[in-house]
Amino acid sequence: MRQGAQQILTFAGGIVLARTLVPAEFGLFAIATFVVGMIATLGSFGLVPSLIQRRVEVSSRELQTGFTIQLLLAGLGVVLLWFGAPWLASWFPKAGPAVVWLIRALALDLVLSLWRSMSALQLERRMDFRPLAWIETAEALAYLGASVGLALAGFGSWSLVWAVVARGVIGATLVYFVAPWPVRLRLDGAIAKELLRYGLPFQFQALVNQASSWVSLTFVAVVIGPQAVGYLGWASSNGRKPHLIVDNAMRVAFPHFSRIQDDRVAVESAVSQYLSFLLLPAAYWFVLLLVAGPALVAWVYTTRWLPAVPALILFAASLGIDTLTWVLSIALNSTGRVNPATAITGVRTLLLIGLTICFVRWFGYLGVPSALLVVQVCVLPLLGKAFGWAALGRCLAAVAWLVVPTTAAALLGAAAVHLGHGLGVAVQALLSSSVVTLAYAGIALASAPRPIRVQLLRQLRRLRDPRSTKASAQPNIEREASPEQTTRPFSPSAVAFRGKTSP
Repeated sequence: MRQGAQQILTFAGGIVLARTLVPAEFGLFAIATFVVGMIATLGSFGLVPSLIQRRVEVSSRELQTGFTIQLLLAGLGVVLLWFGAPWLASWFPKAGPAVVWLIRALALDLVLSLWRSMSALQLERRMDFRPLAWIETAEALAYLGASVGLALAGFGSWSLVWAVVARGVIGATLVYFVAPWPVRLRLDGAIAKELLRYGLPFQFQALVNQASSWVSLTFVAVVIGPQAVGYLGWASSNGRKPHLIVDNAMRVAFPHFSRIQDDRVAVESAVSQYLSFLLLPAAYWFVLLLVAGPALVAWVYTTRWLPAVPALILFAASLGIDTLTWVLSIALNSTGRVNPATAITGVRTLLLIGLTICFVRWFGYLGVPSALLVVQVCVLPLLGKAFGWAALGRCLAAVAWLVVPTTAAALLGAAAVHLGHGLGVAVQALLSSSVVTLAYAGIALASAPRPIRVQLLRQLRRLRDPRSTKASAQPNIEREASPEQTTRPFSPSAVAFRGKTSP
């Protein structure tokens, strides 16, 4: 919930940035971020998830070995980015020479992210997300203050770059203060081999998963230009806003599933609960943008962003299926079934690359979210087979009730749009969004199964008394992972343009 409050502030700052900067400036930043992120992903080797997923407690020796390997890789990445920036920038001839120094400046974030990750993984292993929530709120405020202030001062794309660096410095400092560890360069061959045994397949899956977004961004940037990249980044960021909730939940789900990985029933039950609460905001957001999106964009972001509204709606449409596939993929990975998840990710990536190239040629930059939506539907049966058709059927049945509030809110919202026609953009935006919100909330509350309502009320009580959250949550996890319940193995048995740093 702290993350949710943080995102409201970030959303407000994003509005200021979108009204201050032009789409091409966001496009230049997205290109530089893509290049640095590509190098970071290539050199990660999956060591952090490997340490999180371990059944036994992580020792200082393992942390130091993981840190040393990551430091060598990060240092190599910084050198490659600094000296190779002109060559990397030449991939995007329409971006111009300005992107060279943007890439070099963002390379600093590789080392900052490494320092942060070694302390953060210890908190994630213990499922102690309270300090991480506060730290990430501080990071968001640092990014927001720097980016908005520098943008208003006329720094253009550089306002976003220096905001990333400021966020990295704040985050690395605070997380080490909360979760310190004995920093030392150490390279233990046996430990390194054990970490890489799990980390490399996991990282290969991440590389395959990211390859589609790399190809998409490169193809759009080269064929259409930075402005199209800016539109896509904005549409993805805003169209998939509830994806930030999913992202935070999956950070909890990975260590959660890892601790109950030997209990098939517990994993299936947890998947059903994650889907019930994550698809609720995803369905609302899609209906809201489908019905009130054009008026809201024109009123809040100005008409310069109206060409990106169709992409905004398509990204929102893909959010529900993406949430489903992400939860299933995390369940497979955290329960040791990395190979099936990797194979499915490879198929999805190949399909997405091929369809994106074709669709961009046919539909322009709208081809990116269109291809994403089609591929997610095609891949879902593969995940169902790996997870188990019967188990998946039970999970989907648990969320089928969401069809009722989604359909009703869409119909009532469309009627409100018709009634508000000709009354002005602001009135139409407020009227349609209010009708959609009230209809969805009221009908969802009335049609939700009783266990869902009970859990929502329980979470609201925890918000009023934060001291009870940790005490009441931890015993549940321990009971789920108790020896009496971990007798059955789990058998049978995530994106282009996420735009996390876009407004």
